[in-house]
Amino acid sequence: PSDNTVDDASADSETAFNVRIGDVVLADASADFRDLSLPLPFAVKIDGLNGKMTTIATLSNEPSEVAFEGKVDTYGLARVSGVVTPTQNTDLLLAFENIDVPKFTPYSIPFAGREVASGKLDLKLGYAVKESQLVGENSIILRDFELGKEVPHPDALDLPLGLAVALLKDANGKIDIDLPVRGNVNEPDFSYGGVVMSALGNLLVKIVLSPFTALANMLGMEASELEYINFLDGRADLTPPEMEKTARLAEALSQRPELQLVIAGVADASTDGLALRVARMDVILEQRINDLSTSSSAQMQYADLRRMALEQLYDEQLATGAVTQTLEELRTQFTTLVEIEGQADPEPILDTLAYANGLRQRLIELQIVDSSELDRLASSRAEALKSALLAVNADLHSRILIAENAAVTRDMSEPIKMQIELTGKSE
Repeated sequence: PSDNTVDDASADSETAFNVRIGDVVLADASADFRDLSLPLPFAVKIDGLNGKMTTIATLSNEPSEVAFEGKVDTYGLARVSGVVTPTQNTDLLLAFENIDVPKFTPYSIPFAGREVASGKLDLKLGYAVKESQLVGENSIILRDFELGKEVPHPDALDLPLGLAVALLKDANGKIDIDLPVRGNVNEPDFSYGGVVMSALGNLLVKIVLSPFTALANMLGMEASELEYINFLDGRADLTPPEMEKTARLAEALSQRPELQLVIAGVADASTDGLALRVARMDVILEQRINDLSTSSSAQMQYADLRRMALEQLYDEQLATGAVTQTLEELRTQFTTLVEIEGQADPEPILDTLAYANGLRQRLIELQIVDSSELDRLASSRAEALKSALLAVNADLHSRILIAENAAVTRDMSEPIKMQIELTGKSE
């Protein structure tokens, strides 16, 4: 039995994968690097490549150290550093700096359906594999990046990428994306490219589907502080809380200079219409009270003047046939019998306040608000927001677009909400 054991050990030793390579040194070499799994499929030619890789030994746990550096185009830099332990762990960092982006247009079209007009790229790709678990930390920095014209492609993402770029680009023209990826390289269906594209796809979809959430998160705000501007019924002025929200929105736009704001004025035919009828009636009523106060020689209390004015206005409508109930009939509706101490029979008492308010309500219902008034209110709301934004930052003028007004219907417990829209300049 012991001989068999020796024979088995000898056989294992003979068939074991055993490779030992001394230092690998590169001097003024060239290399092609491709990583088609990245959001912008990446391929560069590296010239003037120098550096070395220390001894590689498959039967040793000692890692091989990697350090290479080369030139990309005229002013670009490529670096490779890290350690590799054959058949065990890998921890590499590939860094590219100051790479011209327009050269990647052939790769961007299948991905984005757009050419790349301009930009510089810094790229750090961290590939770490330990016990079959991939931990990838990818850093993508784009400076002065601009999308070019559209080039239809069947595989291109169907997303408003101009909006995504505008949301990601800061005031200095820089896009900075950290794209972590995770996966098990031993899984049969594992694909590094699939993991990266899934992570990128989730990021872009999240940004373009909820742009205000993305913008608010980037700037440390709440999405609700940016996406909706609230108005009171029938009014176009911004309340103090909405003015504060507008200031935050102007700040956000100033930090994302590629964004445009689209404002569509809104109006609710029911609640705004009622508020406009009430406002019109109150103006008419106050004018009539002033007229009565001026023409009357007697000193009358305001409540009496108000009731007299309402009766006059109501009688005028009665004369035109707009109403049919007489004032006497209306008084009856607001009159109740009240027991008076010392009197045998109850006495009819008119509730003068309820009666006056009843007259006012009927006169309000007679006011007519047409669609043109609602449209003017909606336009005034859009212009009020634009003016408030420009008061904070006049440079936003060219980035605020007024769209066609829209009708809304809202819950009675909520204010009138005017939703605003974000777009990218290149959309």
